[in-house]
Amino acid sequence: AKWALAGRRQGSSLAAWCPGSRLRFLLGVAPPQEAEAMMLSKRGAAKALLHQIKRQQQGRFIRLLTMLSPSTVCYLVLAYVSTSLDGVWGTLHTALLSDTAKHAAIQGDSWREAVGRDILAFALLFVLEWWVNDFVSIVASNRSNADFSLRIRKELFDAIMRQDTAYFEVNDSGAVCERLNNDCQLVADSFLHLPRDMCRMVSRIIATSALLYVHSPAMLYRAAAFGVLASPIIVLMQRAVNELAHKGHRAMRVQSRATNEMLRNLSTVREFARENQEGAEYERVQRSQARDGMKLRLLQHLQWPTFISIFFAGQLVNLWFGAAQVHSSELSAVELVQLFHKFGEVTHCFKHLVDQLPRLLELMLPADRVFAL
Repeated sequence: AKWALAGRRQGSSLAAWCPGSRLRFLLGVAPPQEAEAMMLSKRGAAKALLHQIKRQQQGRFIRLLTMLSPSTVCYLVLAYVSTSLDGVWGTLHTALLSDTAKHAAIQGDSWREAVGRDILAFALLFVLEWWVNDFVSIVASNRSNADFSLRIRKELFDAIMRQDTAYFEVNDSGAVCERLNNDCQLVADSFLHLPRDMCRMVSRIIATSALLYVHSPAMLYRAAAFGVLASPIIVLMQRAVNELAHKGHRAMRVQSRATNEMLRNLSTVREFARENQEGAEYERVQRSQARDGMKLRLLQHLQWPTFISIFFAGQLVNLWFGAAQVHSSELSAVELVQLFHKFGEVTHCFKHLVDQLPRLLELMLPADRVFAL
């Protein structure tokens, strides 16, 4: 039913979206209108059946959450807490560096003691960041990933063992092993670590925004205004990129099945002298996929330069008003340089955060294949 709906959405004829030449030969025997009417009637029943199955199934995220054991949840909490602290270290480094520059300008010999305390604070931050927090993050992440992968593999293995012989006649051993190995690992890695990566970016944005607010609240407000301006544009462009990518992948899967079926029945193709027709159809589909791929790459190229340009305009506006604050002695020159680079860090963190959203949505594809069993 999914294959039929994909073919109908492409607007192609029945002979074009049926997978392979065998069905097209059969349709050459029966009247095309009668065969198409029969397929359309079955398509409605198949669509209703798919909706019924989806209503009976639990949500995919809910099903994944129910597979987490209490120990896995504890390790995940530790991993997320340590990850959320990643944004704090950079802000503390920036604040300490600013204090060091101020203490170095103290007249007399008292600057040595002040700068020495700053250096000790840098050493303490280094130990906490790399020897305590990072160690907890690595151990908790790997342990939660191992526990979740083991559980989802075991449940999928039990589901495979419960299948009847008809399932193994339709699906070869390679496809079954791919579900058990690749899809399970992909679901475990993406479900546990993609949100954690997004949490890291959010924590860095929050910590940097707090630093901007402490030194210059007006800079933070202008940065938020440019972020609100850029968000709808980047969301619309990302949606267009995803639609083109899904359309290309769907067309490629349909064409691959049709080509494989045709090659398996090559003797029948030669018997009916359809070499030229099959070659022309293959060339037409490849040209269409090439055009869609060019549009996709063009949108991907325009997406991030447009986004970065809007944020860079906000960065330049903040630089202008920050220079005015330095001139009026409301802000030091060192703080202006640090805040300028911190605003650029917010831009890149936001870009990385938006870039992770499609990967989080793509997690549902292998999850569907796993839960289908």
